[in-house]
Amino acid sequence: MSGQGEFLDMVTAGEPQDGSWLEFRWKTPRGMGRAFAPSRAHRAARSLIEARGRETDLYVGVAPRSRQEGTAAAVDHVHVLWADLDDEAASEALAGFEPRPSMIVDSGGGRHAYWALAEPLPARWASRRTGGSPASSEPTCAPPTPRASCGRRPRSATSTASRGPSRSSTSSR
Repeated sequence: MSGQGEFLDMVTAGEPQDGSWLEFRWKTPRGMGRAFAPSRAHRAARSLIEARGRETDLYVGVAPRSRQEGTAAAVDHVHVLWADLDDEAASEALAGFEPRPSMIVDSGGGRHAYWALAEPLPARWASRRTGGSPASSEPTCAPPTPRASCGRRPRSATSTASRGPSRSSTSSR
């Protein structure tokens, strides 16, 4: 399975066929473009990622939306937790962190680490601890596209599922 396929499976695990949306944003000369695709329509999502990723920087909302709206209010729950690692110190801290992430994505300007959850977590519990808006309200970089979206160099996705927690297991941490 491609990095994109693994990523989409991870962020939409357990979502219904209808009534759940993934948000996509991309840079345009006038600001940001936006589209939504049904969460479980991975073929459509991969097509959008491939098409837009050839043209410009592309961002994917990692939390499914309950409606076609790009705000935190449209996010009821998340299937992953993630961290944006934009500097070397953050990447070094990740090396010693347990549990290991399920996937690491090179975002072109750093890395993103993702931890798949055994059960969905209410969005309010996934809020940034820094007091910001729920982390799930802003899209993040997608795994590999033909163009280096989200940054200055091509991205890659690395699955670390063999070292990370599985969906069928839970941790007492």
